[in-house]
Amino acid sequence: MKKVLFICGSPSGEKSTSFVHADFMAHFIKYTYEFISLYETSDPTKPILSAHAQEKEEVFLKIVNKMENADALVWVSGAQCYFVPVQMQYLFEKLLAQNYYFKGKIAATLLTTYGVLDDYIHEKIRDVSEQLGFGHIGDISISGSPFDFNSNESESQCRALAGKINRALASSYVPPRETDFIERKYLSPVIYGDRDFYSVKTAPEIKPEIHKTGKKTIILISGSSISNDPAALFIYNCINAYSRNNIKLIEIENCDIKPCVYCRECILSVTGECCLKDEYSKIEKQLFLADGIIYLGNCGAGIIDSRLRTFLGRTGKLLNQPSLRDKHGFVIATGGGPLGKSGAKHLEYFMGIHGINNIATLTDSIAEPDQFSHVLQWTIQNLDLAMEEKWQAPDRFPAIGEHLIVRDVSIEFGYVVRGNYNFYKNEKRYNYPCRLLTAILYPFFSNTRFRKTFEKLIINHFLKKKKKRLATISY
Repeated sequence: MKKVLFICGSPSGEKSTSFVHADFMAHFIKYTYEFISLYETSDPTKPILSAHAQEKEEVFLKIVNKMENADALVWVSGAQCYFVPVQMQYLFEKLLAQNYYFKGKIAATLLTTYGVLDDYIHEKIRDVSEQLGFGHIGDISISGSPFDFNSNESESQCRALAGKINRALASSYVPPRETDFIERKYLSPVIYGDRDFYSVKTAPEIKPEIHKTGKKTIILISGSSISNDPAALFIYNCINAYSRNNIKLIEIENCDIKPCVYCRECILSVTGECCLKDEYSKIEKQLFLADGIIYLGNCGAGIIDSRLRTFLGRTGKLLNQPSLRDKHGFVIATGGGPLGKSGAKHLEYFMGIHGINNIATLTDSIAEPDQFSHVLQWTIQNLDLAMEEKWQAPDRFPAIGEHLIVRDVSIEFGYVVRGNYNFYKNEKRYNYPCRLLTAILYPFFSNTRFRKTFEKLIINHFLKKKKKRLATISY
């Protein structure tokens, strides 16, 4: 008997919107199926998988065994930071770094979002699936709202994707690869750029007594520790030497920062404080105090390494409130070879959504080894000028569009009005009749206990309607 494996990436487990829709879809599967959650549901702050891509922990090997014994796999996930949740990226990175390949199997994606960059995320998941050997059979996008368990559109999409899987398994059809083959060293996060590239003696020597004449502060946030990453070390040395301002290095690998658990408190509460108590809040404060910000990531799973994504995933409030508008910065992605541009573009999204004026998007493949330090010199000197002269840049369309989507969702469901109300009001984003509804909902969600109780009642109500619907439909 053939088998379908659903791998669920939400930290909310069986309570998540993505799991509920996957469970709904599973009723249309004609074969045996099984669900796997990548998070510890009793305590989502404790990841099941480690962030170390080469570690072969017991739980990882059990997941691999289930994947090898399945005929079809469905990636089930909400969207986080324009990709899957970090815990699912841990799985991707381990499979790629340890050279697993699943030839002759099919994969599909069930994604729950609010329509922000759905096609981009689906494309990245499909790329990873095909690089792992799967034939990608299809994908669907469903609203991330907990009030959308029973819409005709959601049911139609679930039926359609299940039907594709059923027909493919019945005929042993495996779709052909749509993407070009990429060497694993460019997909794996353990390859920190070409060592020969960074051994070229083009980086200036850094002397302890180097004198800084500027009065600005630039924060360089690197996903990996520069002691382990020759690319990051090279780039840090160049930036520190060429800038006349003070450079503060933050290495996420050496920080205690837990993955986001999707509690939404950073946008639901007035204070905007994260429920997780670790080093993130201290770094966030430094972002507001800095004049310049640089994001430096190593490519992994076709985008950016999971360590830097773990940090960026915690910037939930900044993703809804572009509060860093007076800052300037740039982004760099290393180690991705032909995928470097994709990784850098991923970081560029964050710059725009956070409100930072991004002056450059760089990869280590844009120039020859003896030229790359000159590219960095040009860029960091421009950043120094941008901070001093306060260069202005308009919001690009993607940033505007995504902020408007978040605004509309907040108005429609009343979720983020407590955390975002004052910011959106000052930004004049409540510019049509719904602002009256927003003003009413603001005090309505003032009590945290009441809000959570109210949410639970609504979700339970729709879950009961879903079960009733399942009892009446024909498969």
